[in-house]
Parts: sequence; C-alpha cells; structure tokens
Amino acid sequence: MTGRVPTVWFLLLGTGVTAGLAWLSSATGLLSSDVGGGQPGAGVVEISATTNRVLRQVALEAPNDVETGLGSAWVTDTRASSATVALMPSGPTRRPTRVALARATATSPDDLAVGEGAVWATVADVLYRVDPAPPGAARRIGALGRGGLLAGVAVGAGALWIIDSARRTLIRLDPASLRTTAVIPLPSSADGVAVGEGAVWVPSIQGESLFKISPNLERVVRAIHLEGVGNGVADGAGSVWVTAPRRDAVARIDPVSGRVAWIAAGDAPTDVCVSRGAVWVANSGARTVSRLEASTGKVVATVSVPRRPNRIAADERSVWVTFLGAP
Repeated sequence: MTGRVPTVWFLLLGTGVTAGLAWLSSATGLLSSDVGGGQPGAGVVEISATTNRVLRQVALEAPNDVETGLGSAWVTDTRASSATVALMPSGPTRRPTRVALARATATSPDDLAVGEGAVWATVADVLYRVDPAPPGAARRIGALGRGGLLAGVAVGAGALWIIDSARRTLIRLDPASLRTTAVIPLPSSADGVAVGEGAVWVPSIQGESLFKISPNLERVVRAIHLEGVGNGVADGAGSVWVTAPRRDAVARIDPVSGRVAWIAAGDAPTDVCVSRGAVWVANSGARTVSRLEASTGKVVATVSVPRRPNRIAADERSVWVTFLGAP
C-alpha cells in the first residue's frame, strides 16, 4: 500500500428501490446485503493460505463483502448512515484506508468486485468505481435508470456484470466506456454473480436455482435447480461452487453438464471462494472456515473465526473473512 488516497468514480442510479428491498429483507438474512448500523465485535480476519492459521483481526463497524485484487484486500463497510470501501492495511499495526461512497440506510445492500484496473462497489441503487491511482475528485458519469436495486457485481469476460434484483435483470457494462451493452432478463430475483468457466453464473434464492448465462447469446441458457441455495457463488478448479445454507452444504456444479454434487461444508455456509486448488467456505452458524480440496471436495482443514463469518475472498497468500459479531 502506497498511502495515496484512491480516486472514486461513481455511477448514480434511480432511488425507487422499495420493491426490491422488501424482497431482499425477507430472505432469511442470508444475503450479501445483510448490513446495518454495525454490531459489537464486527470486522475482518486474515487467514494464512499456507498454514491455515489466523494471522490478524481488523475491527470494522459493519463489514459485508470482501474481495482481493490489485495487490490488496477490499471490504465494503455499510453503516446506518454511510457506506465506504476499506483498503485493508499491509501490516498488523496499520489501519484500513477508507474511501467514502455514499449515504446509506440499514437496509442498503452492497457488493464488491475487483478487476479491469479498478474496484467496483454497489450500494443500494448506486455503482461506484474506486481507482487506487493518484487522487482525484468524485465524478458522476451516467445512469442505468430509476427503480433499480443493485444486489451483485462481478468482473469477467471483458465486462462488468451487475444484478438488478428489482427488475430481475443482469446488466452488462463496458468497463472502459461505462456504457450498458446488454440487459438480460432473469427468471426470478437474484443476489450474487460470478463469471468464469465460459459463462456468467447467478444464484437465485427466490427461484432455488443457479442460472447459467451465455455472454455471447446474452440470455439464460440453463436453470439448475438447487434446493436451499444461498447467494454465495464462485468459479474455479473446473467447477462452479454455490452455498446452500439450509442444507449445510456447498453445491459443486459441472459447468458443461450441469451435474450437481453436494459437499458437506459446515453449519449455514454463506460464501465460498476458490484459490490455488483450494475451496474456502465461510460457515456462519459454525463460526468456522472450511478448506476443501478442490479435486476431491474433501474438507482438509477447519479454522475457527469470530462470530457470524459472512463473506470470504482469497489470493495466493491470504484468505479474508468478514464477520458480523454479536447480533
């Protein structure tokens, strides 16, 4: 980390989000939008990807999503009145560098993605671009329309992919021009998105399905039924991985055949990520992180973490987990 203040570019959308928020708030608290005014003991924990040991813990008021990229780990921190992206410090004694996003409410969902040279964050109906280059002023650059509710964002296949849960659509945005290049209808509301293995993957708690979207055909080409599906989704090691909190399991999906294999991971898994042949699962109910061997699905390590682990991301060196603390 250089200590420079990141530049923030933002895309301001409409404010009519009531319909989408109503559905998201009712989805049993298993969404990435499970944020609020902050809880005692919340923060982020770093785990060594080689020794499976907890390295450190960083306090944040209301952390939610976490992603790695651009040589750092990034966390959304959405409190009752404001939302930020926090750049995690490179040393144990340094504090996070915060990038202000917007005013927020206790029901403002947020999500995060890293790629195409930037960090992308959504808060309610607003998309932001956070650039860790030299400082610059925040700038309004366009609009996707009113009445949206952005519930997921991912980078891949040369595009930015954004879930609009209120409209049940997947938006493809060109990261260079910041223009919408496609709006793809979804069979049901969704929250969460991953790009890889030749497709865009969108889990739907409402529809209990995983939607496979073709970037070239710009449509849903398959809906894979997954009973008890959550919104944690990742691609890697030749498979697509989806959490199923009500089954205490993770689904491993063959991206070509759609075949599903269930793997017992832990109590109420909320998120999953893949890095260097390992699959990492955050188990909210068990207060643990499970490390699975990607080739076999076997649990090879279980790491105890603070209360209510929520989202997870990994790179070659570390695994980062947000935890919500006491309810």
